[in-house]
Amino acid sequence: EMTINGNPAPPAYVVVTHQPYHLHPNEENILKFMIADGFKIPDLGFSVGFISLIDAYKAKEKHSEIHCVLDAMENYQIPVTFDGELPEFVFGETKRTLLIGETYDLGDGVKGILRNGFVSVSEKKAHLVFEVDGNRNSIYAAPLSDDEVSAYQKHPETFFGEIQPVTKNAKTPLDLFSSIYNIYKESPRENLLDWLKDSPDIDELRKKSTEELSLIYVERCVYSVMQQSAQNKNEDKAEV
Repeated sequence: EMTINGNPAPPAYVVVTHQPYHLHPNEENILKFMIADGFKIPDLGFSVGFISLIDAYKAKEKHSEIHCVLDAMENYQIPVTFDGELPEFVFGETKRTLLIGETYDLGDGVKGILRNGFVSVSEKKAHLVFEVDGNRNSIYAAPLSDDEVSAYQKHPETFFGEIQPVTKNAKTPLDLFSSIYNIYKESPRENLLDWLKDSPDIDELRKKSTEELSLIYVERCVYSVMQQSAQNKNEDKAEV
């Protein structure tokens, strides 16, 4: 019923934030939160329910801009260095040594250009892909110090000196859906139908578009993972 200058108020994103850093200048762990709701937007808000993961994913993609804003606000940190270098390398005892594009001595007279890298936090190792002899790729493992592991955990996208996409742990079924869909969204139609061939509704699936097929396949993958996870939890409880 809200009006503005006599006219019905238009749909709007409503974001409420609580980041009281100025009230606690001497504290580090400060409680903060943010929530978003949709005013006259029926498929956005913390109280909205969806009948399927596909519907939830489509709604998130439809309002992707506001979700990006929320993600940025959640992960934002005040920089503590003037040049953007990671604080672990500036203030710690360890210096940055792994930079994409730099040339390294790999031993036995072999030199390689670092082209990519992946970090295993549990192993405290970096698995590095080097270009050797102009075209051949070789993989080496390098141990990481505690400072390096800490730097990676806080800034995984820029740990190797360049912005790299990093697959993050899925916290919700929708997160898992998004991660898997990014892998399979370009799959050929014939592959999707082959993977779904044992489905009881395969005749109906053949009538779907390729995009819908990929969404359905991913949704069923997520449901399978959720079912397996629930089964494992039940088995653990039974053993206890």
